[in-house]
Amino acid sequence: MSQAVLISLLRRDTKRGGSLMNFANERPLLSPPNMNFNNNWHLMPNPEGSYFISFVDTNGPTPDGLVMTVEPNRGQDSMMNIVLRQIMGSDTQSWTVRAGPEGSYQICCVAVPYMCMGVGGVPVPAGASGMAVSAKHAQGGGPDMWWRFENLARG
Repeated sequence: MSQAVLISLLRRDTKRGGSLMNFANERPLLSPPNMNFNNNWHLMPNPEGSYFISFVDTNGPTPDGLVMTVEPNRGQDSMMNIVLRQIMGSDTQSWTVRAGPEGSYQICCVAVPYMCMGVGGVPVPAGASGMAVSAKHAQGGGPDMWWRFENLARG
């Protein structure tokens, strides 16, 4: 039996909230509050003690092995795109989880450890509802960088 998780933003106000969702197998977005589809993820442990984060559809993890991947921007040290790419096992696809306030966590990239998942910073794709998610500088750990995990039962 595989275990899926819902990754939701700790902050729960009307402008922010919701959970990470898969947009067109291209990138994760933060869904609008109460929008609950395409938002199940699987944290797969890797040999280095970190995780690959893959999208889980109704039939299990995606067959083509799409995982969250940081796309480094040359000359940019304050923000990087997070996209879904085929698993290759690189550090740009590996994530650590750091405990934070109120049972929340920061989700940080192994390749650039000070870059953690946060809301905003990059444009929202055309036709998408929700907010962009990017890897942002973790210094200060703003309110849009803390996440909760909720286990979802699967048969």
